[in-house]
Amino acid sequence: MGHYDGCGKAFALTSFEKKKFDDLVDKRLEKNFDSKEMARMVSCAAKCLRLSYEERPRMSQLLSFNVQNHQNVYGI
Repeated sequence: MGHYDGCGKAFALTSFEKKKFDDLVDKRLEKNFDSKEMARMVSCAAKCLRLSYEERPRMSQLLSFNVQNHQNVYGI
């Protein structure tokens, strides 16, 4: 990846705020994805983009959140 200039972050945050998740999804999936799962993943990503490191979640928190949601969704 090249030099980070913040454009990707701005695009992701705008997509998150407008709930336009299709803009963030790999086009090769051809809309073949679970939109609720996508919303959860985008929410996690948005939390990681917070400017202040104190407000960003730790990796263990993200993992716990995702495991818990996976168990709720799939009944594991």
